[in-house]
Amino acid sequence: MNPRKPLAFWIPLIIAVLIILVTFFAFGENLISPDKDNTDSNINISNDARKTIVFSFGGIDFNVNLKTQISLFMQKYPHIEVKILQLPGSTDYQRNSYVSAFKSGDESVDVIMTDIIWTAEFASNGWVLPLDDYFTQEMRKEFIKGAIDGCTYEEKIYAIPKRSDVPLLYYRKDIIPKAPETIEEMVEMVKKYKASSGVKYGYVFQGHLYEGLVCNALEFIWAYGGDVIRNGEIVINSPESLKGLQTMVDIVNEGISSPDVLNFVEDDSMLAFQDGNALFMRNWPYAYKQLNVEGSAIKGNVGICPIPKGEGATQRSTGTLGGWNYMINKNSKHPDEAWLLIEWLTSYDMQVLDSKTGGNPPTRTKVYSDYENQNDPFFGQMLSLMENVRLRPVSPDYPTLTELMQINFSNALYKKIDAQTALKNIEDGMLKIMEKKINGN
Repeated sequence: MNPRKPLAFWIPLIIAVLIILVTFFAFGENLISPDKDNTDSNINISNDARKTIVFSFGGIDFNVNLKTQISLFMQKYPHIEVKILQLPGSTDYQRNSYVSAFKSGDESVDVIMTDIIWTAEFASNGWVLPLDDYFTQEMRKEFIKGAIDGCTYEEKIYAIPKRSDVPLLYYRKDIIPKAPETIEEMVEMVKKYKASSGVKYGYVFQGHLYEGLVCNALEFIWAYGGDVIRNGEIVINSPESLKGLQTMVDIVNEGISSPDVLNFVEDDSMLAFQDGNALFMRNWPYAYKQLNVEGSAIKGNVGICPIPKGEGATQRSTGTLGGWNYMINKNSKHPDEAWLLIEWLTSYDMQVLDSKTGGNPPTRTKVYSDYENQNDPFFGQMLSLMENVRLRPVSPDYPTLTELMQINFSNALYKKIDAQTALKNIEDGMLKIMEKKINGN
């Protein structure tokens, strides 16, 4: 259960709503007629009959922002009505809801917002519409390459990136003299400064049994040169992967972090850091604005840097590419109208609005170079970090694979099994998945 959220948590939400309302009334006309991209689509749609499409997304955070963008869309295209189907915040619930609808041939939802890890599964099953005829190669060049890669399956594009997420290492710059470049440097800093600073945790991250744990564990594995799949071969059970996972286990169980984090998701980590109870935190970009609101115990003392690499590693540090995309239901009766909505929601102006009010990193590269706050230390680092992130294994079987990784990574962190056994279990499970596919089961 998440801890009760303090007043400081709600302040940015209230501010976001006020900003959106001011933007809507003061600048609505400019937003409805953007001139920085091609939101005036060349799709020929008759205005004779009003058409209704249904847009579905999950969660409540900053949904006012998204709903405002849809209202602006309907002002520009009065012949299209957009109805909203809002699902709970659980990504598992969202995925299961969409999968059930797709399997039954449901045509009631036209556009869905999807996690980047669903692309291969939804595309391989023929549940979503290929968008190559709408989203040209020239248009794709305007977006971050990694985000486009996350929308692609077997050389076809099935989604348009709404926002990209890259993990950051947050640190207390009033205590920590410089950003660590390696995991070992971070560990030494915790040993040196934790006791004297009086903080409860040295390093917090997302260790609960869910997808966030996979992201964190893979970053440790990648940090030492390990991987899950490389050139089509399963390589998870390697010395490099073992070094990464064992380092993570030691950090949790030897005082650098704490077994408490094995119950943490993103907001739990953020609240612990925001209250001044941690020196370092791994989290997504959304946390930056939250950490610097009025009432935050660490406002103005938040440093950010890339995820550290492992000592002796030759490659640069890297993080897990996260993000959310838009897809069109293969059974949609109004694919052209659905595309117009997606084109609008991913347009230049809507991404600027989303960045200002929600703190979400845009997927259009031009926004980074033009954005009025590009010199902000947070925003200024985002594009370079986005160019050095990695995808989780791209596979139609990813739901099965991630469950396999979650269980074994968690058991290793709880020390129910050792790290070597965890990696062997994952390897064996992956081989069974491949065997079933070969045998057509």
